[in-house]
Amino acid sequence: MERIISADGKVELGLGQLIRIYESLGLERFPIKNHHDRNWNSQFVQYTPQVQDPIISFSSKSLILGLNNKQICKIRVDGNENKEIKNIELIKNKTDLFPKVDFVVDLPFNMKGIIMERINVLSKINFTSGELNRIFYDFKDDLNKLHEQGIIHNDLGHARNSTIRPNIIISTDKIRLIDFESIKLKEDTNNWTQLLEKEENEISNYFNEIIEFACETLT
Repeated sequence: MERIISADGKVELGLGQLIRIYESLGLERFPIKNHHDRNWNSQFVQYTPQVQDPIISFSSKSLILGLNNKQICKIRVDGNENKEIKNIELIKNKTDLFPKVDFVVDLPFNMKGIIMERINVLSKINFTSGELNRIFYDFKDDLNKLHEQGIIHNDLGHARNSTIRPNIIISTDKIRLIDFESIKLKEDTNNWTQLLEKEENEISNYFNEIIEFACETLT
C-alpha cells in the first residue's frame, strides 16, 4: 500500500488516510497551482521546484499542509494536539511573535487541524549584518515583553548552526517563533528563573550565529 513516512521514519500515513484529510480540507493532491515555493535559496545552490503537493513537512510530531499562500494546517500526529491548542489559547492576543491562529477543525481519524498564519521564511543570507542586528534587537524587545508577562517559549534549541533551529524563523522583516507545544507560564512552574536564563542564553547564542555568518559573507 502506498504511504508517506515522516522525515525521521517514525510515523507513517497511508495514502487513503492522506486523501481523506485532503478532501476534508478541500485540498487537491496535485494542485494546478503550487501553493508553496520550492525554489529554496542556499548560499551555493538554487533548487528547482518539486512535485506539487500540499505537504510542507512531515515529522514524528506533526504534518504541515499548505492550504494557500496565507494559511497552513498543522496536524499533530503524536497525540499532543490538545496541549498545543491549550497553549495557543493561553497566549492569544499577547504577542505577534507566534503565527496567528485562525481556528481549529475536526479531521478524519480523530485528528484536529490547527489553521494558522503561513509565515514567509527567508534565509539569513538575504540580509546585511546591519539588517540582522536591527531585526534581532526588535525580536529581543518583543521576547522580553513576553517574558515580562510570565511566558517563555521553552524550546529554542541548542543547535550551533541556526539554519537547523526548528523554532526560530527569519521572516520578511522580523524574527518569529513557531511551535506552541512547550510554552511555560511563570505561575505554573517552580523553576522559572532557570528556564528564563536558559532561554535568554539560547537567544544570545542565536544572535552570535546569525551575525557571525553575516560577517563571514562580507569578508
